[in-house]
This record gives sequence, structure tokens and C-alpha cells, in this order.
Amino acid sequence: MKILIFTNNYNTIGGVQQYTKNFIKALEELNQDFKIVLLKKSNLFYKFLFVIGSFLKFIFYQPDLILCNHINFTPLAFFYKKIFKIPYGFIAYGIDVWNIKNYSGLTNSNFIISLSQYTKNKILENNKNLKISILVINPIVDIERFKILDTKTKVFSQYNLPFNKKIILTICRLAKSEKYKGYDKVIQALPKILEQVKDAVYVLIGDGDDLVDVKKLIEELNLKEKVYLLGAIKNEFIPQILNTADIFIMPSKGEGFGIVFIEALACGVPVIAGNKDASKEALLNGELGILVDPDNIDEIAEAIIKVLKGEAPKHLYDKNYLRQKAIENFGFEFFKNRVKMFLESFNK
Repeated sequence: MKILIFTNNYNTIGGVQQYTKNFIKALEELNQDFKIVLLKKSNLFYKFLFVIGSFLKFIFYQPDLILCNHINFTPLAFFYKKIFKIPYGFIAYGIDVWNIKNYSGLTNSNFIISLSQYTKNKILENNKNLKISILVINPIVDIERFKILDTKTKVFSQYNLPFNKKIILTICRLAKSEKYKGYDKVIQALPKILEQVKDAVYVLIGDGDDLVDVKKLIEELNLKEKVYLLGAIKNEFIPQILNTADIFIMPSKGEGFGIVFIEALACGVPVIAGNKDASKEALLNGELGILVDPDNIDEIAEAIIKVLKGEAPKHLYDKNYLRQKAIENFGFEFFKNRVKMFLESFNK
């Protein structure tokens, strides 16, 4: 079987790009025959080159299957299906497909690869008569980068964080469009947390157009000495920062999966996540962390207090256990086996 892959530039930073990169790596290790048509940039000129390139590759390569790394490529794949009867499918990440109903690129596809069961369910809810195969293949964590490290002294000095404090950590974009990630709810929960855990501080990493409102909220709640805004940091420093945390929390309600959760687990850090989206799948439905109602500030506060006071289930404090579970469920070998299952379903 020969696969033609339509993809954007996956050699940049981002969840879609990393997933595509891992998928291609899995195909290579499985000795799968494939060719790539790359959209280098999203302007009109490069889109024109992409369409021409796809036609030439299609004619000379004669694929048996087209895989789109995003639903945005499906109109072109649908065109080839109508003309040449070649099946196609796409990768569904999360919010990009949650509200799509009866879109021809989706309904005429032959398969979908979904990053989570939650996203698969959303697709089926919105497209009741959909009869195609949807295979769930979760993202993976880079276990060579995200591992247990002793970085507290170095990071605390570098970012002027207070020593001997309990660190509550969130890493995300501080964008108004991504307020669903719940960092404002953690800030609102902080006064209640501090009543019982006086040495707790909240470290919030990220930047965006919501930063002004975040600072205003901190000031209103008189938390300037308890919240540390570190801004955006370089990608290579994230494992070091994660290893300083006593808790990683992101009570989101809009995650297509939540790779940052499994990155924290691979570093042996206890995790708190929301229970209204695919975040719960990253925590194996609560086995690897605590799930909270992301709209309930009291519940968020109580969960953080429980972890900081050592009252959570004992295995959540076992760094090696958390890391091993992350590797078993979200390591590359597990991912590669799921890709193999996908290929076998078409080779039957």
C-alpha cells in the first residue's frame, strides 16, 4: 500500500506539527511506503504550488490512500477521490472538528484518526449518520526530554522564585480565546488554598492578550506576592520548569487531549486536570491524577490543598510510577503499534 500525505510544515513548534512528525516517524520505522506533499506556507502562492505538487505526486506515485494531517486538506483529497476513486482520511485534533456538521470533507472521508475518544464522540454526535472508521491514536510524550530532573536550585535562581515554597504550576497561552484553560480559576482559588497551605505560590508561564486581565485579577485579590508571571519561555526549558512543581494544574474544558499533562507525568509531577474534555484521557480517567470540575473554584482549591498536604492517593507522589505509566500509555512504541493497527486495517 502506498500512502500520499498532505501536510503543512511540521518542522516547527506546535501540537499538530509534533503529532505529524511522530506519525511520519512511525511510518518510517514500520517500513511503510509513503510520499509527502508539503504546504510550506499558507499564502496563496504556496497553496497554488501545493495543489500543483499534489497533482504531480499523485500522477507519478499513484497512491492507494491519501492521509491529510488536518481537515483543511480534505477538499483537495475529496477531489481526488471523486475523480480517481482513491480513499482518503484525516487527523482530527480537537476543537478544529468539535463543531463541524455535515462538512463534505468529513462526511466523504473513508477514515478519521482522532487524538482522543472525546473528540471521536464529538464528531459522531454532530454527524449522526457517519458510518466511517474512527481510530483513536493518542499523542505521545518525548521521554528523552521529559524526565525526572533535579533542577529546582537552578530554576529558582534563574527566575527569582522563592525557595522552600510549594509550587503550583500552569503552562499555557494566556489568550482571551483560550481562557477555557482555567488559569484564572486557579488564581481565584488561591485565597482559599492559602488559608490551609500558607507557603503555596502559583507560577504561571505563558503570554498573550489576556495578560492585562490576569494582572488585574491578581491585584484585586491582593495576590501579587503569591503569583509569579514568568511570561513565555523557550521550549527547551519546559522540562526543567516542570521538575520544580509540586503540582501541575490546568483545569481546562477545551482540550483535544492535553500533551502538557503527560509531559508533567513523565517528569513525575502530580497533575490536576478538568473533567469536561479530553484532559481526563491523559490522566487515564483519574488513575494518574485528580480530575475536577473546571467551573468549580472550591473543588479546584480542595484538590490542590489535598495534594499539597499529602492527602491525595499515595501513588500520585511516586515519581517513578507516574513516569512509568506515562511511558507505557503514551510512549512512542505504544503509538507506533496503534499506527500499525491503522495500516493493517487497510491492508486486509
